[in-house]
Amino acid sequence: MVGNKIVEKEAIPLGKYPTVFQAELMALFRITEILLPRVQQNQGKITMFCDSQAVLRVLNKELVNSKLVFAAMQRLDELALANKPYQVELVRGQAGHLGKDVDNTLAREGAKMIPQEPEPIVPVPGNQLMTAVNAEVDKKWNRRWRFLPTARQSRRLWPVVNEQRSLHLAQAERQDYGEMVRLLTGHNHLNRHAFLLGKSQTAECRLCLEAEEMSEHLLCECPALNDIRQQILGQRQIEAEALGLMPLDGLRRFILLIRRRLNDEGLEKI
Repeated sequence: MVGNKIVEKEAIPLGKYPTVFQAELMALFRITEILLPRVQQNQGKITMFCDSQAVLRVLNKELVNSKLVFAAMQRLDELALANKPYQVELVRGQAGHLGKDVDNTLAREGAKMIPQEPEPIVPVPGNQLMTAVNAEVDKKWNRRWRFLPTARQSRRLWPVVNEQRSLHLAQAERQDYGEMVRLLTGHNHLNRHAFLLGKSQTAECRLCLEAEEMSEHLLCECPALNDIRQQILGQRQIEAEALGLMPLDGLRRFILLIRRRLNDEGLEKI
């Protein structure tokens, strides 16, 4: 912009890898490329608006370890030297400024554009690579888990692969851990599993006598346990997938109350 007049604008596609920080740096880098051939000794003061405090801070450092930051520093120094005796100033962008509004529009356009050059266009930080790799692993892991032909009960009560939740489960007390694993897998002392093993004459639920006594029934829908669900979960019945996503602490308290109810009824452990 010269005065209040926009003389040139450009949207730049950076692909899917750059961070917001890198996008701000690339914008400054590209601005200097546009301005360098045009500056004259009487060009006057050049002001660049930047909406990232992180970028402004890093450009003021004496030592940097990023090639992209160093390249931006070099270009800004070249622009400042070419525009003597005037100066180049970087300031925090202000909302409502005409240039700021145009910048937001161009950023949205650039994000929708398909790059013509191979990616990555800018260096990908190591932590971002690790995040992308982990996300892809989790995606494939979840897809494999979702379409596994076995472990039907486990997949319904643990619908999404979650390493943090698994670690939390592994750190539970031994009795709590054993009960949760037995309920989540269906390999337990309940009637349905005992019936399949030939250790029970019936698979019927001994609390409600209305359905098969299995993990999902007791945890999600057995009417004899509606009061416990209301107390712990805030609802009398719940879908298996929703139960599988609830915090383990709540699930642990729920199983504790189920165990007490079974003991009160004179039934064996879960």
